[in-house]
Amino acid sequence: RIPSPQFRLRWLGATAAMFALGILMSAVKALPLIEARTLVIRSAGLTFTRFVGPSLTAPQAFSFVFPTILHGPTTELPTYVGIATLLLALIALSRVRTDWRIAFWLVMALVGIGMALGTSTPLVTLAYYVPLYSWFRNLSRHMFLFAFGFSVLAGYGVAAMQRREASPRAVRVAVGVVALAMLVGALLIRAYPAS
Repeated sequence: RIPSPQFRLRWLGATAAMFALGILMSAVKALPLIEARTLVIRSAGLTFTRFVGPSLTAPQAFSFVFPTILHGPTTELPTYVGIATLLLALIALSRVRTDWRIAFWLVMALVGIGMALGTSTPLVTLAYYVPLYSWFRNLSRHMFLFAFGFSVLAGYGVAAMQRREASPRAVRVAVGVVALAMLVGALLIRAYPAS
């Protein structure tokens, strides 16, 4: 049944009132913040170097499967989400055509990694010129998008396994990809321990 025009107006009015109330409630914090923004160093934005901050390097990429690889600062680049999470997320990727949310969380995870790679990708240079975005620093903190995205994808992987929607081939491919990454990482760590 199609909603009546009165119902639509009431719904629109209630939604507008909710947003207005939220803005008024946040004004207690937002108005002093707007006033203070002209008094801090970020008011003119940050230099590109400070904007980028520490970036993920090629040797650090193996910390996705080896949590004990030392890289600094570890608090800025949280890459290890767990082997089970990686496996289940890869299983979920086999279902990407059946649910748009899987593609969304994959893109979010890839954006997080792309931002954490710093100047290795053009994504950071583009982000620097987005208005107000240049106030942020240390784009490696976008790795939370990777961690959160892969956690959600792992949930989709668990659901696919429970419903028996994940094919045995998808499971074998996921295990193979993680095992190959671990094998290559172990060989490179043995060959180049100083890196």
